[in-house]
Amino acid sequence: MVFDVEIWDDEKYDVTYPTITQALEVIKKGTLRMQRSITENVTIPKGSEIKLDLNGFTLTNMSGHTITNNGTLIIMDSLGDGKVDNITDEKAAIYNEEGGSVTLKSGLFTRSDEKSTSSMASGEKSTSSMAGGENSYSVLVNHGDMNIHDDVTVKIDGMVSPLILNGWEAPGESSPDSSADSAQDSSPDKKAILNIEGGVFSGGKENIENRYCGYAYIYGGTFQEGASDSILNYNVLQIENGRFTTTSENGTVLSNFKRNDDTCKGLVYVRNGDFTGGIQDKGDTIITGGYFSNLVPESAIPGGYKCESRNVGTASKYVVIKTQTTGDKPVYIGSGESMKISSPTAEQALTSITAQYGSSSLKLLSEEVRKEIDGLLSDDNVKKRVQNYTTEMSDNASQLEKPVSGITEAFKIGSFLNSNEGNTLYKNEARIFNISLT
Repeated sequence: MVFDVEIWDDEKYDVTYPTITQALEVIKKGTLRMQRSITENVTIPKGSEIKLDLNGFTLTNMSGHTITNNGTLIIMDSLGDGKVDNITDEKAAIYNEEGGSVTLKSGLFTRSDEKSTSSMASGEKSTSSMAGGENSYSVLVNHGDMNIHDDVTVKIDGMVSPLILNGWEAPGESSPDSSADSAQDSSPDKKAILNIEGGVFSGGKENIENRYCGYAYIYGGTFQEGASDSILNYNVLQIENGRFTTTSENGTVLSNFKRNDDTCKGLVYVRNGDFTGGIQDKGDTIITGGYFSNLVPESAIPGGYKCESRNVGTASKYVVIKTQTTGDKPVYIGSGESMKISSPTAEQALTSITAQYGSSSLKLLSEEVRKEIDGLLSDDNVKKRVQNYTTEMSDNASQLEKPVSGITEAFKIGSFLNSNEGNTLYKNEARIFNISLT
């Protein structure tokens, strides 16, 4: 019998099994090291903690997803040339279920038999059926937590499906994965989190589609050869750095759409990066840094920042930089600083902030601040917000100044910033203002 996989414990060889599935029947925590290329559908059970070393070999599916993960999975390739492949229509190389955690440290992840050739407009729903029944699907699908490191390559030669799909389809839409009924369920309490530290991402209709209930954070990497967009966002996306290009003359390097306030928020925050292609902003996009081949839409540039043309090496680029305005003093959470404003009305408080610190201090939170302050003027609204922020009420009790229907602006804004949504989107970049009505 030829043994396909070895089980290792603390780098010490233990035992061999003919398939990964058989090894998973006896091990719940440990390292599996491939000894030859394998054709198999692999399912990581819930509660398992598995490290899979491709060891220079290829894992290919038989008929379903190549790897379906319900537990905690780390994939690496200690020798190089190792890959996870899928050759079946509407099946992924990695399908991470809700509650699952996947970390890709190294290796190639692909769909080598991808046969989609017809592209679609940005924002259009993408499944293989739109390619006339040809073989197409995303390489990576995430409904849990997925982390991707520098030595990873994700690649397909298709033009219909996104290379990486993070999040769920909209309610009422058919799922691209007919085997996963939960894919249609995008209720607000669900969250698919994608963290990309680096890597190379090539091909697909988009390199990344951040769908309903998707939260994507990009800290680096090369994103290229997307047929329509490089990045397509529907919910919450933060880009700290990276290089982004698109091959389509009519496509965009970054597209952002908002559909609702709960699961499809259309929130994008870009701090840096190199972008070749246009930007489509049909949501709330905030760009405070980076290099761009095209002029950045004015709607995406917050107060206190500007977009101007500069020579960068031998190329001319648009850059977004901070303007030097007198009296413009942003205050950061966690810095130990806060600004206290006392005004008879909420509107005058906002006016006072703008006058003293510049409009840039308000841009990131202008809509949220106004909503929170306006909400204080309605007792029913206040009661509802108090119920939503019961935990934050005790955490921020020290911020209370003058009560307004039992609560203050300072507390409400602080509550928002300390909520999951506020912390996830703005982190340490959010401005905080302690406001009390006199």
